[in-house]
Amino acid sequence: MAPQHQSLLQFSERQTTSSSALETSVASRERSHRPWLSIIISQVLGLLWLAPITYLLYINFTEHTTGASIGCRGCALNQLSDDAFERAQKLDRDDHNALGALLFVAKTLEVWFVFVATSLVYNVAMMLASRADGLPIGYLMAHLEFTDLRSLIDPRLWATPRPSARTIVKKHKLIVKLYLFAVFVAFMCILANLMGPAAAVLVLPTLQYKDTTHQSIEQFHQIGLSTPPMGAWASPQCSRAALEARNYCCTLNVSATNIDSWLSAYNDYSLYEHLSEEMGVTFLFNYSTSGNHSNGMLWAPNRQVLRDLSKDLTEYFNTTQGDPSYDNEVYAKTYNSSLQTFLKRTGPIIGAEVNFYWSSNSARVTNISQDRTIRCYDSWEQNDTGVYTKCIRVGKGWNANNTESNFSVRNATSSGTDASVNVYFSDKVTYLNESVNNDSTTLACLVDGPAPSDVSCDWDKIFSPSNLPSEIRNWTTSVTTQELLSSTAPGALLFEYYTYTAFPVYSLDTSPTSNALGLVQVDNLNNLISDQPVVVNTDWILAAWSVDQNGQLHQDRVSTITLVRELNAFLGPDSSDLETPNLFPLVVYSFFQTLSMVNYSNFTTFDPAAPINTDPNHPTLIRYATIRVWTYGLNSRTSRLGVAVAIAGGLCVLIRTLLALATGIQQRSTVELVVAAIEHEPTREFDGLGDKESEMARVRFQMKEVDGKFQYFPASGLTGGVKR
Repeated sequence: MAPQHQSLLQFSERQTTSSSALETSVASRERSHRPWLSIIISQVLGLLWLAPITYLLYINFTEHTTGASIGCRGCALNQLSDDAFERAQKLDRDDHNALGALLFVAKTLEVWFVFVATSLVYNVAMMLASRADGLPIGYLMAHLEFTDLRSLIDPRLWATPRPSARTIVKKHKLIVKLYLFAVFVAFMCILANLMGPAAAVLVLPTLQYKDTTHQSIEQFHQIGLSTPPMGAWASPQCSRAALEARNYCCTLNVSATNIDSWLSAYNDYSLYEHLSEEMGVTFLFNYSTSGNHSNGMLWAPNRQVLRDLSKDLTEYFNTTQGDPSYDNEVYAKTYNSSLQTFLKRTGPIIGAEVNFYWSSNSARVTNISQDRTIRCYDSWEQNDTGVYTKCIRVGKGWNANNTESNFSVRNATSSGTDASVNVYFSDKVTYLNESVNNDSTTLACLVDGPAPSDVSCDWDKIFSPSNLPSEIRNWTTSVTTQELLSSTAPGALLFEYYTYTAFPVYSLDTSPTSNALGLVQVDNLNNLISDQPVVVNTDWILAAWSVDQNGQLHQDRVSTITLVRELNAFLGPDSSDLETPNLFPLVVYSFFQTLSMVNYSNFTTFDPAAPINTDPNHPTLIRYATIRVWTYGLNSRTSRLGVAVAIAGGLCVLIRTLLALATGIQQRSTVELVVAAIEHEPTREFDGLGDKESEMARVRFQMKEVDGKFQYFPASGLTGGVKR
């Protein structure tokens, strides 16, 4: 480092006469005492750097939000206004200009810090140079060269602490100090070069999605799926007596229209691409995968939550439009200060794992008592698990939750198939084949007709086989079976559902530009309350179809016509497999419409100020909004690195100030350092070194003021002598 100054020192040895003359000339100048005023000004300027960097750290740690724009302070964006798109474009242009201006601010902070860092490196170097052991001349210009990244790989930086070949070393601790100085210079090099990007990261806000304060609204009590349909979901025409009598045709205007309108628009095999509507919002059935459910899960958003979310949308609309009846200044300012707003609520959702299969024979029914029967179906197979006979327990004699519902479908034409639909909920399921439940007693018990009286049948053992394959163990409890039978053909088409509940987040994008249909999204569907399927009261199927128990669907309904037509196509002579492009979604869709209608209840006593209850069975239901705004924060690795660099820079500023106050070192200009080198009277320090720059860089000099004059002196504290 600083080879020009090494050459100057050699030059001074050869020009003794000229140096003496120049010394006389320079000595004649008047030298003042230390300029304390300039030192104070320099330190104040350095300390002032802490003001903007501290402010930047503050707004990042507090996640300060600037709003919908950084180029227009206080500007609002009403997403529902007629000129929302044009207004957003103007804010985007203003933001572009503001971001460019902030880059200049970041560059200013970088240059400002380099000024401080240069002074600090100089002060440390001069503090070492003022000692008797001196400073190698290779470090003389370290304060001017340390910002160059190439210095990190310059061998002179790391070799200079070693004494020159002509020096005898006795005090090795002094060499260690010089290595520490080299490390310090390398650190300052890295810090100075990182300060620009760090300042940019801290000074530039980013577009982020931020949640508003979570508002606790209720504490969930229970879902109504295990009880018969009752309550507010039903049509006003439905009396309590009618519902208790299981007469659900009164719900025609509430639930039947959902199925019929969906089927009117249905022309594809996809169940997930057709919208359903609830008040002012729309929704889709969702699909998710899980390691415990090989067939995946279908989810039906809860209409009670959707109605609440629709009310939130109405409140949002009126608040942002300044409706005095919805005068909420905080909400209005928050919503209008964002580029995009998502209204969110937590609430229950019901989903199911769906299997379907065709049994070529009608069910084999074992009658044990009036309220205990067993229905067995042949040819059950799912996902290459093998072929089984599947048996379900039916009747409340087994379990009070075991329910069944039935209705028929009458063909409106003179030809075709009449159908009946039977729905069973079973608490337990068992499977039989040549390797499972294959003992003679079990086969003797499961007969078509009354249970044999001469055989001792252990029903609990039959429905708890110990050797079931692992892939079907999840399908042994709490199953809803939907059985479709034809009046003219044998066999049964069977759909089975293993139903679960979860508490996801319902999200509604309020922008008519990006979400013109008002579609509600559902997140975090794998947050199951329990790994065990839940109980389903089968009367909810009747309510979804708007039909009475043991009743008949209206012949002129779209769903009736479609169901009969598709069942005819399936059972016709040209059908040989389960390729039923319309029958499958029709039956499954009706079940998921059922799940969407199920209401839930909350605890009657609830304190909104209480801590959020995280009990998975009775969680606190919350609502909030996610807004897209310009904001600061520490959400990224780069921002956290920027904070670390800024804090390190602040410590350097404080150390520089303390060092300057403690030592009173005055920073000399390059001219002063060169003049002092020329004035120095050589004492053969460079003899025998030739043109070896690395050796000359290790020669040490002590530097200090004598009578107000800055001078070089041969270092004496490091060596015990000089080799001749």
